[in-house]
Amino acid sequence: MKKFYLLATLVLTATMGYAQQAVKAQKIDMKPFMSERMQQMKQATPADVAPRTKRATARRAAADGVWFARPEGTLVTTTTDEGSGYYVNSIVVPPYHDIVFKNMSDKKESTTWQLVGSNGVTDMTEYADENNDLQYGSLGFYEPQLDEEYGWYTPSYLQPQLTNGKITYVFGKENNNYYTGTRRSYLLCDSVGTYAYTDERTSEAGYAWGGLVAPNCDNYLFGTGTFTFKSGEVATSLGVVDFFPAPASPLYVERISLELYSATELLKKDAELTLSVYNAVEDKDGMLTVGDSLIAKLKCTVNDTTVWFSTGSQQTKTGMATVYNAVFRNTVVDEIGSEYDEPFSIDCPFAVMVTGFDNPDVDGTFVCLDEAAEDITQQGVEAILADDNGVWSQTVYGGDPMVLPVRFYGCFDYIEAQEELYASDNEGNVTDTYSNLNVLRISADGKEVSNDGADEDHDFGAAVFYTNFPWFDYQDLENYYPLEIPEWVTAMSAFDGTNANGERTGMAFVSVECEPLPEGVTGRSAVIYFVGKGYQSKQPVILLQGDAKIDEAGVDAIANVKTTKHASGQMFNLAGQRVGQAAKGLVLQNGKKFFSK
Repeated sequence: MKKFYLLATLVLTATMGYAQQAVKAQKIDMKPFMSERMQQMKQATPADVAPRTKRATARRAAADGVWFARPEGTLVTTTTDEGSGYYVNSIVVPPYHDIVFKNMSDKKESTTWQLVGSNGVTDMTEYADENNDLQYGSLGFYEPQLDEEYGWYTPSYLQPQLTNGKITYVFGKENNNYYTGTRRSYLLCDSVGTYAYTDERTSEAGYAWGGLVAPNCDNYLFGTGTFTFKSGEVATSLGVVDFFPAPASPLYVERISLELYSATELLKKDAELTLSVYNAVEDKDGMLTVGDSLIAKLKCTVNDTTVWFSTGSQQTKTGMATVYNAVFRNTVVDEIGSEYDEPFSIDCPFAVMVTGFDNPDVDGTFVCLDEAAEDITQQGVEAILADDNGVWSQTVYGGDPMVLPVRFYGCFDYIEAQEELYASDNEGNVTDTYSNLNVLRISADGKEVSNDGADEDHDFGAAVFYTNFPWFDYQDLENYYPLEIPEWVTAMSAFDGTNANGERTGMAFVSVECEPLPEGVTGRSAVIYFVGKGYQSKQPVILLQGDAKIDEAGVDAIANVKTTKHASGQMFNLAGQRVGQAAKGLVLQNGKKFFSK
């Protein structure tokens, strides 16, 4: 199967027959949009289901029969903590990662994949697999660009559209209230920011107040108050739990936020809400349930809430509705007594559980949305209820799954050491190999470093990595660092590779200095893995000092870097551009990396 490539953030030129559009993803004030959405939300009547029973919800199909699913485990841009959003929700994909747009059309064989750019339409169907699903190979990394008018921004790139000649579908929905003209959703390898599993733009219907039990009642199904089943049984609402698939790549999280409504005041005095993130496991029916592993427990106090806006309401005794942004933090105290938000990562299917609504100083509820069909990520929000017999979770609504618009402040990251690069001639034939780029041979005095076995023409004198972010951030702090290093390593240096224009290439180079070998010791070794924001490298860097050998480092064999298939014979640079056989620098061909001088 051929694979089409999501282009890296540096390239602004036409490639492979289509024009890549690099545009600034402009933000808008989301408050009027949310106010309008709240007015349109329907108050639903709870289904007549028995307590303590879960019920799988049926997924709707796109009404027009032509659509694709958002790549599983990817995120979308969403509302920020300040109440800003985008004209459309764009898809955020992990850097250097394969993603799949799954064709969900009624008649897959009659649909074609396209890219629409400034130079017209490019057919991409030849890159689809036997199921007519489209696979992208992502060679992108985060590289901000400077615009004289808007300042620093991250470019966005075209995503595919699916058509049967009459009906055309592309992910994302334009907000016509703020923009006139054609604006599509784009693909991003983005920085740390606010992202979500839920496409708020495409979700048409919702349940304000989490579905009130009755008109003019301040008791909420998903939040404060009690819930009365049609059978007459009464339960206290403690909170909610929602389930999410594993992120496409380890998801780095600094904090989590939710949109919460209140008829009075969300939190009073010292009241707080708790958001717990657990692993999720499948039961015998294939439904996700809360697992035994607590990934993180976050808190929200009155100091962590911000009023976005207030509006009149016919659904409350007070006649008013206040919309809050509630930020949940994983706050810890360091050794000197300072508080900070400790980041964590998620790399498995997981559950988000929010509790604390039985506190009399809490008055609030969630907004729940109909899950967009193209998200196909969730099975429906469950209420956490309690009565004299205990606590249980309850799926109340049938039909379309309901979803919590949980917003993660974090990112996808990447760092991997590279084992080999290849050189080629003008005809694309392999002429040379750069080997052992992740194996550093260090002299006995600890001062000289080379790639193991390399001569002068093949020696970088450093381990070669691909990374998402620059090695050092704007505060000159490292984004990447070794998980563990031996005491005999005295210094480690790193720098980012750049092209002739001074732009980062996504490559980084890392070298070391070591203590001299102790008297009587002829060699020693170490295996080092590197970590970034939630991502740990799978390929190690191996240090060999003196006459040490790889097997002595505890590594039986160096794992090959996973390569991806490319269109046969065609060459690409790291940005995904198709290049000629005479291209210089690092290129890709038939799944191999080449370094052409």
